[in-house]
Amino acid sequence: MRKASVGLLAVTVAGAILGAWMAADGLHVRLYGEFLRLFGSDLPTSLAESARLAPQAVAWPLLVIGLTWFGALSSLWLGHKWGVQATIVLAVLSLLYVGPGTILGLVVLAGLWGSKLRRPLGEPEA
Repeated sequence: MRKASVGLLAVTVAGAILGAWMAADGLHVRLYGEFLRLFGSDLPTSLAESARLAPQAVAWPLLVIGLTWFGALSSLWLGHKWGVQATIVLAVLSLLYVGPGTILGLVVLAGLWGSKLRRPLGEPEA
């Protein structure tokens, strides 16, 4: 078995942080009716209000996308063919999560772009 590439490790770290952050934020909205105010930012609240969305309307998509990240990352490590496509879709959706989602989503897309994740981890390099 070969070692994991730097791109795969970057995708895994950024995706895990992003997934945990989105899931925690979605759960916080479901439980308390407001977004997490990490680092004193009211950006998610102001964006939801400007789009005329109640925070509760955004909670379930945040939870679903956040938790789906862990399945997509697992599929990358297991070498499933659909893992790269699922990770790309989640990274693009996460770009809409302004702030941490934009930055970490770009890191994930850059890691996917720069690495050869289409080959299962157990296969030798050609």
